[in-house]
Amino acid sequence: MDQRLIEVTTLGDLLLRAAERWPDEEALVFPHERLSYAQLANRAHDRAQALQGMGVRPGDHVGILSPNLVEMVELLFAIALSGAVAVLINARYKTTELAYVIENADLKFLFTTDRIADYVNFVELLYGALPGLEAAEDPLALTLDSAPRLRSIIMMEDSPHTGVLTWNQLNACQDRIGDEQMWQLRCQIALREPCVMMYTSGTTAEPKGCRLSHEALVRNAREMSIRFRITAQDRQWDPLPLFHMSALLPMLATIWAGGRFITDTHFEADAAMRAIVVEKPTILFTAFPTIMSALVSHPDFDAEAMSQVRLVNNVAPPDQLKAKMKVLPKAVHVSAYGLTEASGVSCNGSAEEDDETRAHTCG
Repeated sequence: MDQRLIEVTTLGDLLLRAAERWPDEEALVFPHERLSYAQLANRAHDRAQALQGMGVRPGDHVGILSPNLVEMVELLFAIALSGAVAVLINARYKTTELAYVIENADLKFLFTTDRIADYVNFVELLYGALPGLEAAEDPLALTLDSAPRLRSIIMMEDSPHTGVLTWNQLNACQDRIGDEQMWQLRCQIALREPCVMMYTSGTTAEPKGCRLSHEALVRNAREMSIRFRITAQDRQWDPLPLFHMSALLPMLATIWAGGRFITDTHFEADAAMRAIVVEKPTILFTAFPTIMSALVSHPDFDAEAMSQVRLVNNVAPPDQLKAKMKVLPKAVHVSAYGLTEASGVSCNGSAEEDDETRAHTCG
């Protein structure tokens, strides 16, 4: 009988556990910013105090509309430490889709950014999705007919926008909550309470919000860490958006093991190759055929220079998987099957399987 003890924490404590064990090791790597576990935990702590000072309470739904940013990760853990539910919103949504999700998700607060306004102007999209926002006089107490539960929208920057709070205005709320009060709340969070909600794409109806518990996410992150044999020496590269399970779960699995998670604001082949050459990841979580194909067809692709890569997560038809296995022959290529409702990946291929088996199965 397998008598291994199963260690499970809340999502917030997953980060605190890692910060206690590997405080000085790098947790997150973005092209222009790097954070150790201690730094990430300290920022999440400060954001949690600010959220609670602003009025976030256990069970509240807090939306995040953003591409991959360090602040997005900070907020994810801060929301979890506050006992609230992070609603990770697809950054590709247009006006009508945003309006539907904001109202349907019962959002009380919403965070967004104008850092990529040249590509996507989230503020303008929100003005279009929420009539009355652009003319709102009190961004601390919104009263919008289209989203009656929404109290405030907060920028991840200090740039001013009508009807929207700035990052500094959020941080000014931190002193309203003491450490003792914050940690008492944290200790009351139950493992089976929801901590994340994602909207699954609807094929015959509108997308539906899928609420995931602390236990489900952390257990699955632990199992992925074991399946991939992730250690504190591993560096996992994953360019996928954090509003998708193919980035969120690998990041949590890496944090469980104390490894380093490498990502970017969005996927672009040239930047991706530079990151892989410089950061030398041991795991590539490409997940989708288009990303892997963009890498192997890149003029700077060099299999020998990527010899440190020991595992690649691929999802593709058997013939394509076999072709990718030949391109990076020193790495183990595994496929996965997953769905949002099961907190991400449900089963992975194994390193013990032969190439033929791994090309035709998903674990």
